[in-house]
Amino acid sequence: MKMILILILNLLFMFNAYSSQCDEGNYCDVKKDKDGLKTGVEICKDSNGIVRRKISYQNNEMNGLWECFNEKSKLIESREYKNDKLNGLTKRYQEEFDKYEESRYKDDTLDGENLVFQSSFSGGKSTLTGYSKTSYKNGRKDGFMTMFDPSGKVIKKICYKEDKFKEGNPELCGGTPLAKTENSEPKVDPYKGWKTLEFKSGKLKAKYLLVAYNDIEEAELFYENGKAKANYKRKAKGKIMETPDVYDYKSYEFTGELTAEGECLSSGSELIDLEYGYCYRLSGTRYSFDKGGNLLAKTKYKNGRFDGDSFYYDKDADQVTQITYKDNVKVKLVEKKISTQAILKSEEYYEDGSTK
Repeated sequence: MKMILILILNLLFMFNAYSSQCDEGNYCDVKKDKDGLKTGVEICKDSNGIVRRKISYQNNEMNGLWECFNEKSKLIESREYKNDKLNGLTKRYQEEFDKYEESRYKDDTLDGENLVFQSSFSGGKSTLTGYSKTSYKNGRKDGFMTMFDPSGKVIKKICYKEDKFKEGNPELCGGTPLAKTENSEPKVDPYKGWKTLEFKSGKLKAKYLLVAYNDIEEAELFYENGKAKANYKRKAKGKIMETPDVYDYKSYEFTGELTAEGECLSSGSELIDLEYGYCYRLSGTRYSFDKGGNLLAKTKYKNGRFDGDSFYYDKDADQVTQITYKDNVKVKLVEKKISTQAILKSEEYYEDGSTK
């Protein structure tokens, strides 16, 4: 038992909360709206002109990807934000293994599956000895902590519920049930089939199809007024630690307007909370509207990054701005009159953001 506790303590090591390299880059540039609020991708360079950070803003708050690069332009950390809070996947590069550790957050709190590598150090070199995947909910361990050897073979599974060690009852984590008594009734598998969630009012909040523990095949989310909030339907299953699952995805305003559509890259376990209905790694289109239901913006994404032609509408000024992005970098801007399509402004940009 002592060895098990030592192993558990070793596995509790998580990512460094702060990377000194991500503090580099003091020369920043970002588009601001007419009110002076940051909108778009902020690019920060160091004194040598190398891009060290890219941060997506909307209304002066971080919304979307936050990325950090080393002096060789290698991505060493990425985060996903919503309204200035960590929401979604955070990845940090482990140079000695050429791999990324992963953690998932909801409103700055660990929530979802976390991946951590273990290593030994000898002769001036680190060697991968295995890795672990731990499920969290609301900042507490909730589900399995699974330990693997370097080849990916499972060597141990430990069950937690609300941060409490439950190895003696793996059924709580979706494992093999404990032996039932002779007179007990057969149990319905709680981790397969259609499930529902309700608001406090009793109205339907979500219905989802489980195919295994924390593994959602499809889901429908609703606002309390009964209108659809988001739909997910898995079309391709990814490989563990290599590629995400692919879901057909749509989301809506509570008034019924379509706000996003396309493919959502996500693991089934990332959908388990079913609260926001927001896809952080969208390959498709997002739409935004004013209070009157008029289209304000239509933006294109690929894997959560700006990619393709995005349009921003100002009907009062009779103007539309088309910005073309390539892999989250602005490469072209065209401003036109909506009524006549007359071009008011046209610019092209280098990767560093300077005008050609």
